Order: sequence, then C-alpha cells, then structure tokens
Amino acid sequence: MSEPLVLVILLGTSPDPTTDGLMAAARSALGPEAVVLVETSPVTTDTEALAIGARVRARAVARVSWADRPSQRTARLHVHVAPSGEWADDELTFLPNDVPSEKGRTVGYALATMVQRLEREQAREKGAPVAGEPGAPSTPATASPPLAPVVPPDGRDAKVEPPREPPSSLGLARDFDVLAYGTGALGGGATSAGGAGGVRWWPVSRFGVRAAVGARAGSIAEADATTTTLFAAAGPGYRVPIGRSFELGARADFVVLQHSVARRRPVETTRARALAAIDLMIEAGWWLGPHAGLVAGVGAELAFGTTPVSVGGIPVADIPPARGLAELGVRFRF
Repeated sequence: MSEPLVLVILLGTSPDPTTDGLMAAARSALGPEAVVLVETSPVTTDTEALAIGARVRARAVARVSWADRPSQRTARLHVHVAPSGEWADDELTFLPNDVPSEKGRTVGYALATMVQRLEREQAREKGAPVAGEPGAPSTPATASPPLAPVVPPDGRDAKVEPPREPPSSLGLARDFDVLAYGTGALGGGATSAGGAGGVRWWPVSRFGVRAAVGARAGSIAEADATTTTLFAAAGPGYRVPIGRSFELGARADFVVLQHSVARRRPVETTRARALAAIDLMIEAGWWLGPHAGLVAGVGAELAFGTTPVSVGGIPVADIPPARGLAELGVRFRF
C-alpha cells in the first residue's frame, strides 16, 4: 500500500486565528489518510520550502501568505506536489466582515483542491488511471489515496486521528527556542549584569513555557563588596506575531535566587542567602532568518524579601526586593 499524502503548510509566522480552520478543512477535504502539518519558521525561497518538506517526506508543500496581514483580505497560495518541478499559484480575496475561522476554512479547501488537481494532472501525464475517471479501478489497493471531492462538512470539522508515527523533526523546529542573553539589574546599590541560557517550548501556537539558568555579578560601594547572584527560572509565556519577522510577548517566571556578597578587606568574608522571586517581563523578537533572531526585554524582579548587607554588624546597604531588569541577546530555533 502506498504512503499517505503528507501536506506541509508553511505559514511563515506564528499561527493566527485562521490556522485551526485551515488545517481542519484541508484534512477533511484530503481524506482521513492524509497528514496535514503546519510549519511556522520564516521561509523566503522555494528551495527552503522544499527542504522543509523533504525532512518529513512530504509529497505536497504549500506556502500561505497574506498580502495585507493586519486585515487578512487577500491570501496567496503557492503549492508544489512532488515529483513535479513546477509550482501552482492562486489568490483568494475576502470581504471585510468575513470572520477569521471562515477565511481559514476557505483557504484550507482551496489548498486541498490545488493539491488534488496537481496530482490528477501528474497522473494523466504518466498515463495512469485517475480516480473517478473512466478506466480507473473502483477499489484501488495500491494506488495513491483516493482524491476526495472538496465538499465542506455539514457545519463541523471532521475528527482526524493524528498519525501513528508523526515526523518529530518538524515539531522540534516549530516548538523549541534556545536563548542566550545578557541581564542587567538596577537599584538599591546592587547593580549587576550577567547572562543566562534557556529553552522554550510552545505546545500551542501562542502559549508556551520557559526554563533558564544564569548568573549576575556586581558591587556594593557602601560595603566595598562584590555581589554574585545565581538564579534558576521557569514559567509561562505568551507571544503575538506582527508581520513575518517580528513578535511581541510577555512572560512570568518563578525564580530561585542565591545572593552572595564578598568583602576582601580587612578580612576576606563571604555571605550567601537564597530566596524566591518572580520576574515579569515584556519581550520583543526579530527573526533574521528561519533559525536565528534577536530578542530584547524589559521588566522587573520581585524578590520575597530584602537582603541586608552589614559591615562589622552595622547595616550599610541592602539588595532590595524590587529591581528593574533588561535583556538583550540572540535566539536560535532548531
């Protein structure tokens, strides 16, 4: 029996309100044997698109873009079905009052129609019988999956079971970010700077979770001392795509801090304290390509307590519970 049809839909950005309807309609129209995947990495060339499809052995690849993304009135479809070297194009125009879910369903049915048409044309060129035409076998056992007529379901999307062995490489490319960035904290005589590394996972299009570890170093002039802060953080995040390359987001992290204060004169001493905190951050990202981009953020760190600093038993400064944070770095997607 031949392999099922695998269709990869390249959005070029994070999923939007049209995505669910698009996928449901494409799956319904292509039939229960078809596998429909969505990829969000920015793609600028047909070569990149075909390379993504080859990674999951997709027979069909479709690039979907909006000529006017804020209003989403014009959808452009760019479809390739192997083994042909040609691409097919189509354009759909919507009314201002069309809801996003219906736009997505229309785009999904249009994609399915284009894929089916291209497969029929290739079958005719090879001289093979096409399902539904004279001479075609009534119950093909070894042919490609039957070309189901593109008829919208009666008000509900069909339930399609996920493939038993889904291609994992595409999911990794879609869901994980690896981050490296510098962090600065200001306030209370405990200014510090450092860096961290982390990983993100987006189980759904806009909501995800993040974990990171890092360190900051600084000084407290009043105590003639240096500070080191080690931290581990984890928490949820939210993102909103803006165009093809930009995105805005926010996150909240639960943080475990370890403050260390060291003083070398007149006698070398080091004191450490661990406490919990919460980070609240607003982020902006700019993708420079499908796998790398810049990220920046501003926000605040709210510790569950003040860390006093004393010299000879006399309080001279403290590490305050509330401090501003700034981040700047790079992001890699695999």
